[in-house]
Amino acid sequence: MEIVTALLLFLNGSMIEHVYKADLKTCNESKKMAESVVNSNSVVFVCKKVKAKVTIDEGNQEWSGYHAGLSIGKKTQNLNYELDLRYEDQEGLIDRTIQFTANKQF
Repeated sequence: MEIVTALLLFLNGSMIEHVYKADLKTCNESKKMAESVVNSNSVVFVCKKVKAKVTIDEGNQEWSGYHAGLSIGKKTQNLNYELDLRYEDQEGLIDRTIQFTANKQF
């Protein structure tokens, strides 16, 4: 077990997702961005140092690096919302993506 930084997502008081972050500064930046998009009293983002089992996938020799992601969706009567956060590091090429989608049903 190792101590790592994680962005935790709580929905109605229960943790439903966690995402690895390189450090607390990066985590707080992601948290601030996610909070600005998700406007809900039932969703809480928390940055925290956690004890985690870290595994490195050595089975795929074609790819090196790591990735993490988080998707949150909510459906209402006429609207569907989805927030998708992704972080990828492939051999030093870093890709950070935040995507927000809202679909209105007519």
